[in-house]
Amino acid sequence: MPSTYKTPGVYVEEISKFPPSVAAVDTAIPAFIGYTEIAEKNGVSLLNVPTRIESFLEFEQYFGGPPSRNVTIRLNAANQYLYTEQKGNTFLLYDSIRLFYDNGGGICYIVAVGGYDKPPAIGNVSTGLLGGLKALEKYDEPTLILSPDATTLGAGLYTFQVQALAQCNDLQDRFLICDLRKNDEHTTGQTHDDLVAEFRDNIGINFLKYGAAYTPWLQTSLDAGLRFRDVIFALESDPSPTATSSLALLTGMTTTGALSQLIYDLSNAVDTVNKLQQNLKPGGGFVDAGVADVDAQLKKLQQNYMQLYNDPAKNNYTLMLPGVTAIYQRIADIIAAVKTINDGLPTIVSPVVPAPSLSQTVEFKMRNDIAKIVTQFKQLLSSLATHHQEILQKSGTGKLIDAANANVIKALTLAGLPTTLANIPTDASVQVLYRILAAKIALMDQLSKIANGASVGPTATDGRDAVLAVIPDFTTLKASIDAEITTAKAGAANPAAVITNLNNKLTNVATPDKDKVIVAIAKSYADEENKVKAPAATNDLVPTPPGVPGAFITAMVQVFVDAQQKANAAAITGTVKADVANALTYTPVEAKEYSYIAAGVAGNVGPAVVGYYKSLVNTASTYEDVFDQSLMQTFGNYKTFMTKAGQSLMILPPGAAIAGVYTNVDNNRGVWKAPANVSLASVLGPYLLLNTKDQESLNVDDNAGKSINVIRAFTGKGTIVWGTRTLAGNDNEWRYIPVRRFFNYAEESIKKATGVFVFEPNDINTWIRVKAMIENFLILEWRRGALAGAKPNDAFYVKIGLGETMTALDILEGRMIVEIGMAVVRPAEFIILRFAHKMQES
Repeated sequence: MPSTYKTPGVYVEEISKFPPSVAAVDTAIPAFIGYTEIAEKNGVSLLNVPTRIESFLEFEQYFGGPPSRNVTIRLNAANQYLYTEQKGNTFLLYDSIRLFYDNGGGICYIVAVGGYDKPPAIGNVSTGLLGGLKALEKYDEPTLILSPDATTLGAGLYTFQVQALAQCNDLQDRFLICDLRKNDEHTTGQTHDDLVAEFRDNIGINFLKYGAAYTPWLQTSLDAGLRFRDVIFALESDPSPTATSSLALLTGMTTTGALSQLIYDLSNAVDTVNKLQQNLKPGGGFVDAGVADVDAQLKKLQQNYMQLYNDPAKNNYTLMLPGVTAIYQRIADIIAAVKTINDGLPTIVSPVVPAPSLSQTVEFKMRNDIAKIVTQFKQLLSSLATHHQEILQKSGTGKLIDAANANVIKALTLAGLPTTLANIPTDASVQVLYRILAAKIALMDQLSKIANGASVGPTATDGRDAVLAVIPDFTTLKASIDAEITTAKAGAANPAAVITNLNNKLTNVATPDKDKVIVAIAKSYADEENKVKAPAATNDLVPTPPGVPGAFITAMVQVFVDAQQKANAAAITGTVKADVANALTYTPVEAKEYSYIAAGVAGNVGPAVVGYYKSLVNTASTYEDVFDQSLMQTFGNYKTFMTKAGQSLMILPPGAAIAGVYTNVDNNRGVWKAPANVSLASVLGPYLLLNTKDQESLNVDDNAGKSINVIRAFTGKGTIVWGTRTLAGNDNEWRYIPVRRFFNYAEESIKKATGVFVFEPNDINTWIRVKAMIENFLILEWRRGALAGAKPNDAFYVKIGLGETMTALDILEGRMIVEIGMAVVRPAEFIILRFAHKMQES
């Protein structure tokens, strides 16, 4: 508002009477740091980029699926389950996210630091788990930190946790959920007691109020998704089990022929899927290393060709055709791969297999499924062969397909086509593309000559009018062209004579210009047909009917329309008829244009072949799924083994479930409510049962106060979180998790709200507004039950002002100091019931 008023009138002044309010920040936004299958959103990498998600579906969309479940199931001599050995690297983030959402999780952040191709690593400030932790510090929203994958690092786990506690202290807005390493009560130095001591020895003593630890690990009920393809069955005594020995062991457990054959069929289905999928992988059968997939491979080959096409120096067939040949060869490679796989499939017999074997089948009818697409392959290969023949005729020696190549021979053989390319039936829809280009060149040349003819007037308008005068009636164009070819055939001894007759008429000065344009088209079409097809008899050259195809006529109409437009434009801008003739001149580099037509298969034939190939992958996968499910339903031993192995894989650190509990409790009760005495979902029980005596030394650490919260199983209640202490268990101020987290919540909320007062006058007016704002916020929290006290004055205080929290020097140096005290409610950790005898009084 103006400080003075000079113009008469009515002025409005709005006076602020209320202080701003404190907006409550979210309290349970965990950030998970670990390894994922992929890390990409809309084509942009998400590696080391904290990414906000709201559902498990969103997690799978951006970060992919589970890690490989490759395991060896060990049996004793009586074919009884003993234990499961996991092969390869262990990654826990995917399943931990599932557990998080099953226990009430919501919004969270994912920091993907790598894929499943390398083992988890602690890294440094830019790589590994520490790199993910470093990236997280720039994001304000996360309030919880955890890394299930860090538990696989051995001593590296403690490096991560110490660094995470330091970040929590620096930022003062987040809290660390600590997991312990997985215990093994049968291995010296790896028992639960050993790992508890190791944790306490390595976690340090700094910033412990910002973290809490939970134990033991959890036996979850999550489905591991374990399948036949993931498992090798082996006796405990077998030092080097293989897929072959596994198959023999499994089939040896049954005397039922149908069940044995089902196992063989499932093995064949898995093998087929693997072979099909292997070809689709980078560096596999027909995808180059470094290329994402087969679709990208075809695009890359097409781009390679386009670089040749756009290079003015590449102006002949020798230089242009290699780019096209590479595309054709890759398509042949794909079809050849189908034949290789088809040749290795079991023979289909009916109605039953005489004796169960890998070489025969009744139900695995993949051969029949491949046979259904052979017709499509035949048509597509005929199309490629037609392109090949056309280019061969145009170039003289250039070849698009190497008939001696082994994969070409395989592809043609699978499709039932002759391995001699010249004997393959031609594709008329392909041939017409070449006829159109040749006819366009001839027609435009003729129109250019007409525009610049000797009998035409000198001006550009004269040239245009001459061209417009010879434009034919489009409705009778086909009939006119067919008639010219038929007339030329009359009396011709052979096809070559037909071309001669058409050429004579075209060059005859007596032939009207309007007829010449028709003859030019007819001659071009007949000449191309004669060169490529070499018909033996005159009547076999462009037989009438059908005559020239409709697609060709449609293209010629468009050429005439374009010519009209160019002639009209040249008449406007030009001065003499030569300007019109020049505008109609069309002299392309034929090697480029004809090879461009041939390269077009990358946009239609290639994707079609890839589509059929992928359909086979889906078909084989369906067989695998059906056989696997059938085996689970009919073979009791198999189901038992797979169930137990799956359970062994789904033993997970508790941190993710605890993060879900934090979210659930915060949303339903509030951050001041202890996230304890809560049952866990998707959990069968603790991996190690702990009783009251066991918990004593975990809950209260006499040496350093490093409390570890226990998850226990209670009869009739389930698996319960039975502890709510921070790692600062001996600190009366910060002993309890809800107290620490409520302070984080209040501090962050008030901090953000107070930001609007930065650079405001440091006087009593501002102090009153700040105090009122904070008191209003704390009164609301008191009413919600977060602060203890019969009245607000008992629950909190807010101090600000000169002589109360600030000196004159503070004000001179720009400091506004606010002191806030809060009596946060504390959990009733120990409920003591005192009983005594009472004397009878009546």
